[in-house]
Amino acid sequence: EEIITIFTSSEFKPAMYVLPIYAFYHLFAVIGFISVPQIMFAEKMIFLLPHTIISIILNIGLNILLIPSYGAVGAAISTAISQLFSSIVIYYLGQKAYYMPLNNIKTISLYFILLILSLLVYPIMISDINIFTKLLIKIFILSLFIFYGFWKKMISLRQIKIVFQNIRFGI
Repeated sequence: EEIITIFTSSEFKPAMYVLPIYAFYHLFAVIGFISVPQIMFAEKMIFLLPHTIISIILNIGLNILLIPSYGAVGAAISTAISQLFSSIVIYYLGQKAYYMPLNNIKTISLYFILLILSLLVYPIMISDINIFTKLLIKIFILSLFIFYGFWKKMISLRQIKIVFQNIRFGI
């Protein structure tokens, strides 16, 4: 919201409601990024076909249903939902092709927490609070997510240090 408000004109203001939904599209795609190498390693490339077909059919169907009522927000929701289902299918097929022990409960809980915290952002965007106050509230919400990651031992200071070292050296 802040970037759109500061760097664009008022015509782009509705985009601030679309971007958080579109971010979930990318978060759901991570599941697929994990699974495709499993399928490739197992040399079962035919497993890539079902998720593509599901994604296309679901995206077209949801676009037909949601865009007339919700416009660009409906298109973003459609894209995110179709990516979620497509990623679940590719994850399942990837596990069948070449099993990797992953903690599904931890992954699902992480997505659930992200969804809850993201839903908290919409009332803040709608409100008439000062932009800097909104930014502080959003930083607090982001801090809650980071605290949750430390609390559940999903992230550590060592991992954060590695990320920042990679950013600094452009790796």
